[in-house]
Amino acid sequence: MFFDQYEYAVGSKGRVKVPPAFTDELTSSFKATRGPNGVIWLLPPSLWNTVERMFGEKTLPFQGHAAKIYGLIFGNTSEVTLDRQGRIMLTPVMRRHCDITGTAVFRGAGLWVELWSPDRLEEYRADEHDLTMDELFREHAAGK
Repeated sequence: MFFDQYEYAVGSKGRVKVPPAFTDELTSSFKATRGPNGVIWLLPPSLWNTVERMFGEKTLPFQGHAAKIYGLIFGNTSEVTLDRQGRIMLTPVMRRHCDITGTAVFRGAGLWVELWSPDRLEEYRADEHDLTMDELFREHAAGK
């Protein structure tokens, strides 16, 4: 499980160090995919394998909303590799999606890691505070 939050500088070539607390599960190679609200989700191999199995068991996605969902998930996912210094390369597409320039925020989200720009995360947090923990747990229990 991924917990806590860390800020790291992004180099001029788009490389950023992955927090050592996260590299036990984010091994040498993992997936990065665009999420809503300007976040990048970093998915360890075990979670990505679950995603692939889940979508692989469905019918062929050539029509309607299914095609859009498959395109959103698989068309916006990249293989990410740690270099010898524990860094990943943030592609220009990823940096634009997140508005990441000089600093990246890694935030544990249980089964995955979220990657944010500090400004986007603050905007997102403002929305988070609109819900109480009790409301969040009730929504989760109800499957929303």
